[in-house]
Amino acid sequence: MKLIKYITASLVVFFSSVLTSQINNDIKAFYEQTYHKEKNKFLECLNKEGLDSIDQIYTKCELSKNLKDSSYIVLNKPTLDVLDLLPGVEKYKATKKSSPEYPSLMQRRGRMGYVIIRFDINKDGNVENPSVANGLCGDIYNPMTKYRTCDYFNNSALKAISNFEYIPTRVNGFEIRHANLLHKFTFVMENERIELNKARGEYNKIILAIKKNDLVSALKIANKNLKNDSLFLYQKAAIKFKQKKYAESVDLFYEFSNKVTEERQVVKENFHITAFSMLVTSLFNLGRFEDIVELEKEYLFYIDNRNKISTALPITDFYIGASLANLGNLTQGIFYITKSQKNVSSKAEYDYIDSVIQQLKDYL
Repeated sequence: MKLIKYITASLVVFFSSVLTSQINNDIKAFYEQTYHKEKNKFLECLNKEGLDSIDQIYTKCELSKNLKDSSYIVLNKPTLDVLDLLPGVEKYKATKKSSPEYPSLMQRRGRMGYVIIRFDINKDGNVENPSVANGLCGDIYNPMTKYRTCDYFNNSALKAISNFEYIPTRVNGFEIRHANLLHKFTFVMENERIELNKARGEYNKIILAIKKNDLVSALKIANKNLKNDSLFLYQKAAIKFKQKKYAESVDLFYEFSNKVTEERQVVKENFHITAFSMLVTSLFNLGRFEDIVELEKEYLFYIDNRNKISTALPITDFYIGASLANLGNLTQGIFYITKSQKNVSSKAEYDYIDSVIQQLKDYL
């Protein structure tokens, strides 16, 4: 028996802004308890290591996933660092940054990626010993991207980090040398306009037809222009979604993502976000919870690195959480559902999610 029954796609509503909401009080109390419990575990581990104040910054004690999740819910802190919990430690802070130069070859090819630089900060706040920890290539705009290792952006990142300056880390009021730090550089193509390979006039027609809710005409236009540009494929998938033909929409959204990846077409980020959200919603309505959970890894990487809150993403979080709960992973499922309640864009969505939380909270 499923804990959460299938939910119609009417829950997905896209607004122009995201409202930060209060979460369910019982759930908030649960996460407050979890935060203090997990924080105490970390501090106990730290105490057992017996390190002096300076060496504690290199502790082998790890922050548990429950501690990180509860920190997000209770403190609204998406990323918790070990340094945030160490007594007497003032974390380093950048006072000067330098944007990396976008390699011209990668810019011409429309290639994007990340570079993670490992480096030290000396007592004067200067960067020393920079090296590449990892370089990744892939479409940063797409929550479904599977990144591959590459070195095309490495040199630009190394040059940029050498120009950084910091207020050094302080321990008990004294500046110290801090080694093995990481900084991530993002190489992303700006693309605020919709760029069509062909048939701009036809695309305007399909948008007008959708606005009039004339889905039959819109579908005809999409089918006629599928070879002209991948955005017609996106619109066809969205039309099938509106028609609640979820199996067809799933196949089309996967095809859209694969096509723009293969053709290296830079598409506005909002298309990728809404496509992913509708894909997840369709999979949920088909009861394909395992498929949704398989998408979680790439989605988490996207969320962790883009730091964007789209109005589509809270609903995506809800369906991921509901899928996890239905598969028996209640703790992680409730985290996603609570996260979605925190960022929903309407009272109706908030109230619905709250009713689901009421169903699940007794299982904690």
